Amino acid sequence: MNYWKLSKDKKMENFVVTKDQLKELVDRKVGETLKAQKPIATPQNNGVGFIKVKNEYDVQKQKAEIVAKFIVARHKGLEGVADEICREANAKFNGQQNRANFNTGNSAQGGALVPEFWADEIQSYADAYGYTRALAKVYPMRGKTEKLTSSGAFTGGVVAEGSALTLTDSTNFFTSTSLIAKKLVAGCVVSEEELQDAVPAFYDYVTNGLARALAETEDKQFFNGDGISPNFTGLISTSGTTVTFQGGSSTSGKDTFAEISWKDLINLRLSINSSVGANGAFVVPQSVFGYLMKETDSVNGRPIFDMVKPMDVPAIGMTALEGNTYVSITGRPLHVVPDALFPSSAASKASAIYCDFAQFTVMGIREDITINEYKEYFGATGLGGTHQKGIEVVERVAFAFPAPSAIGVLKTSAS
Repeated sequence: MNYWKLSKDKKMENFVVTKDQLKELVDRKVGETLKAQKPIATPQNNGVGFIKVKNEYDVQKQKAEIVAKFIVARHKGLEGVADEICREANAKFNGQQNRANFNTGNSAQGGALVPEFWADEIQSYADAYGYTRALAKVYPMRGKTEKLTSSGAFTGGVVAEGSALTLTDSTNFFTSTSLIAKKLVAGCVVSEEELQDAVPAFYDYVTNGLARALAETEDKQFFNGDGISPNFTGLISTSGTTVTFQGGSSTSGKDTFAEISWKDLINLRLSINSSVGANGAFVVPQSVFGYLMKETDSVNGRPIFDMVKPMDVPAIGMTALEGNTYVSITGRPLHVVPDALFPSSAASKASAIYCDFAQFTVMGIREDITINEYKEYFGATGLGGTHQKGIEVVERVAFAFPAPSAIGVLKTSAS
């Protein structure tokens, strides 16, 4: 096939293109276009192709090797080497070099660096698993103590000409609730062989495990902290909450979780003023949810729900609760959390909570996390001569409930 082209000196020249050359050119261009539109690693069936899996594996292996080198350098006291490892890692993975007392670092608090991608991944896992993080308003703290503004009633009304608004609270307009940060830690012991292998499976397992431990500790303190030092005073133990009882009174005789009814949840919802409970949701432990699901209609002898699992609330935007949230008979969402976050079944124990969590519960975070390394002794375990290392993740958080009366707590009866 003959073609003409214009040369640099503006003379027409002809050149020859064979059929095979033209086909090769067209195939290459079509292939590049299709690859851009539908990458091989993202099949139409939304599966995960080998190319994507292999790429992610290679990236995780690089991260695992960096974390292993960092821990070993810290273990040997090579601060300069550890800092350089972090700087290179942060640059490679588009991180920033933040000072320890602002974002991440170690216990020295002297501006040492840590691999930021590791700290970020631990936080991301904690966000995914933490019920408190999904429910409460998360508030960044600038110091150990942060003051939250709260108030009495705001007043509105119609006034006659020449008259003034009559205030409903003339003595206590604004008060403050303190967020006081405390230290939460999670840790594990790893062997030198595991660090030397530095495989993605080990890296993912340690990162996931540390994050889960942090999230579980946060949740236990938020819901059921007893207030005895060093514990927080959790939501259930906070004074001033609006309390109702199973069966309608503290002497109803319904003093176990097994005797809970959907009517009790309706009473709990109605105990909270509609102005503060309009966006409320229930939280119950898994065992209580089981009793509610199995409750039967006394007339027809049928379960309250015909389905094993009621319809999930769609797209609620809460990662930890996404698979554990249901539409309840009351018309409000019901979140199911582990039994460990509530007290055990007994008289006068909390069996359910109703609240607008995003408005009336606060979780303060003073900084993200710090990562420490131990080589001699960790968590009552001697490490000297064992070729093992202790890894500790530390965060500083606080919990506050500015308006306890807006929180409804359902309890089993006292007798």
